[in-house]
Amino acid sequence: MKQMLVTCGSISSALEMLAKAPYCFSIDKVFVIGGGQILRETLNGPRCDAIHVTRIETSVECDTFIPSIDFSMFQPWYSSPLLVENGIQYSFVTYVHVRNSEDGTIARKTDGKCNDVKSNSNGFEVENFSFLPKMIFEKRDKYMPHSRSIK
Repeated sequence: MKQMLVTCGSISSALEMLAKAPYCFSIDKVFVIGGGQILRETLNGPRCDAIHVTRIETSVECDTFIPSIDFSMFQPWYSSPLLVENGIQYSFVTYVHVRNSEDGTIARKTDGKCNDVKSNSNGFEVENFSFLPKMIFEKRDKYMPHSRSIK
């Protein structure tokens, strides 16, 4: 199998490169998993569509933390039931970036194009978040019953 290694000097240059041929034909989603500086550049940035967080409900001594998230820009989409492993309680939570403008339009990339879609009175269109991983998109109502009022 032929492997290719490409390096970029910044998140912006990496995303610009991935949006062009030949990469844009085979890469559907980009996940940023760290380190600290990369997370600081991306978590609250305009290109961040969703944040997938493992929320640990137990105090664990550690020396590394993710940067603060501006939750005024994100809305909960999915939350797993509380899980326990080795006495540590945790859950998986997904937040989606909600972009509103004065005319109620939300810009969303779908099918390789950027579409402007009219939102409902809450400024939130569920269909616009189909970019999420299929499991999270489909299980939303099961774990977030209050989400029905958002549609």
